[in-house]
Amino acid sequence: MEITTAEVLLASAGLLLVSLPYLIHIYQPRKKDKPACPNFEEFTQSKNIHLDKVQSWRNHYTLGIDLEKNILVYCRHGHFPVQTVVDLSQVDHVSLDSHFREIKHRQEKRQKLEYLDLVLHFKDSKKGSKSLPIYDEDEVHHLADEYAIAKKWASFIQNRISTAYLPELQWAV
Repeated sequence: MEITTAEVLLASAGLLLVSLPYLIHIYQPRKKDKPACPNFEEFTQSKNIHLDKVQSWRNHYTLGIDLEKNILVYCRHGHFPVQTVVDLSQVDHVSLDSHFREIKHRQEKRQKLEYLDLVLHFKDSKKGSKSLPIYDEDEVHHLADEYAIAKKWASFIQNRISTAYLPELQWAV
């Protein structure tokens, strides 16, 4: 049985027609959907905040502070994005909130961190406290350096709050 040129061309055209939708899908320029929330830089610019210190971790959380305006900015990216601006002059103190669950493995009992939050307690007791998640086991399954990040930011914020109450020294004339 001989294959003619017409049969080869017909088979090639058939293959092209079958694969055409897949090729269009692959090479078609992707339309970028606008994210549900603006990125961190756009958010801070829209609020007219200049951040002096910024830290991001796990490509999921960002925390920054404007030292001049004494404002803390928190952003959580992902499925449920959150963007928060907190005026530190209204914060009384900072604490860490962590919840552990017990895991039994054979004869051994271990504690596993479920979540870790940075909690800002306001001077106005009617306002309630503001919780900023640093680690959530539901979103990230293993702990890296989140505990150190939370402790560092808690002490930094507490120092900012404590020094905000100190009067400035002035030279006698």
